[in-house]
Amino acid sequence: AYTGDTFTFRVLVEDNAGLSGASVTWTIGDDEEVLVMEREGTPNRATFSIDVVVPSDSLGPLKYSFKVEDMAGNTMTSSEVSVDVFDNDPPTLVEDLTPG
Repeated sequence: AYTGDTFTFRVLVEDNAGLSGASVTWTIGDDEEVLVMEREGTPNRATFSIDVVVPSDSLGPLKYSFKVEDMAGNTMTSSEVSVDVFDNDPPTLVEDLTPG
């Protein structure tokens, strides 16, 4: 993942009773957010995804886990995954203060 860029969470899920929905919990540093993911597929097999923008001042790893629920109310939460965040943004020259 790169600072200031889009990062896509995407997971393929199956369930015999049908899928109700999925969410992703992601953190960078002390900031945590839970997002409901968009669905594409059949009632029993679907891909869930959502895009986020990695904050441009991020220094630590991006950590996330998925939670999925079926139509019977059963839930499953994945193990937490850690992705390194790299700063690919160049410095900005705000103003030339050289006397002249």
